Amino acid sequence: MRQDFFSSTIPKEALCLFMSFIIMLTLLSQLAKNDGHGANKAVEATQMPVPVGTIEGKIRQSEHDKAAITAEIEKIKIILLEMEKKTQENRPAATQQSIDLAQAIKVAEDKRTALMAKLAAAKGEFADAQHTAREKKQEELKQQEALKARIHQLNQSLEQNERQIAQLQREFESSEKTVMAAQRGIPIAKGTRKEARFFEIVADRIVPIDEQHYTGATYKYDGKPIIVLTRKSSGEHMHEIGRESSDYKKVLASFNPEKHYLVFILRNGSSFPAFRAARDNALKAHFQVGWEPFMLNDQNKLAFGEGGRIPNVVE
Repeated sequence: MRQDFFSSTIPKEALCLFMSFIIMLTLLSQLAKNDGHGANKAVEATQMPVPVGTIEGKIRQSEHDKAAITAEIEKIKIILLEMEKKTQENRPAATQQSIDLAQAIKVAEDKRTALMAKLAAAKGEFADAQHTAREKKQEELKQQEALKARIHQLNQSLEQNERQIAQLQREFESSEKTVMAAQRGIPIAKGTRKEARFFEIVADRIVPIDEQHYTGATYKYDGKPIIVLTRKSSGEHMHEIGRESSDYKKVLASFNPEKHYLVFILRNGSSFPAFRAARDNALKAHFQVGWEPFMLNDQNKLAFGEGGRIPNVVE
């Protein structure tokens, strides 16, 4: 900055003249040391002719050169004064230029400081965002691991439940086979002249076969009439028929054990525990009980033909 200031305020010609002035002053000082005669001898030398090559001639020649140099020095002084005057005139502009430059530098430094602050803030925000993103990713990974563990636990529970269901199915099939074998071993009494009243065992529910629970239609097959009944009621659950207010006991109360006996229709899917519950309640009410298998695939329909055999009763 200092070099730019001098180069912009002092012309190169003035610097050269100033250096020439210093050199001339040095030469004059050297000549003054060699001159031991003073100003009077210089005047006499200019008035009296002195032969060339003599000492006086040399002295006069020196005095003449001195006068010429002095004249040149005066010219240089005038030039320097003019240069100084111009410098004084240009100094306010150079000063203002220096002030403007200093202000521009300050503004640039302020901008740089502001930019550095913004950069630091941006770096801080970026670091915070990276930290937040890492924490979020770690939380998501934890949640994923927890979900995987939960899924694995549920799969294990499902497999355990499936094994339990399979075991229960095997036990049920074994129990069903045992019941069927026991039913086949039940002694069948001889025929009875009592009127049959029918019930159907549907899964674990008991449905009386009457107009309230079924609708009927008569068809002919091979010239013989066939009655087809369609179930329209789900009946009662096996755990409900033991109540005194149950529909099953109301139906039993409408029959006469001396005139009627009960027949339970069993089909594929019928519950033997439900049959035993209905049978036990009928026996307590002093009814004779029998059962008949039924193989029709349609689970909502029953079919009866005229002239069929009378179901037997069991003791």
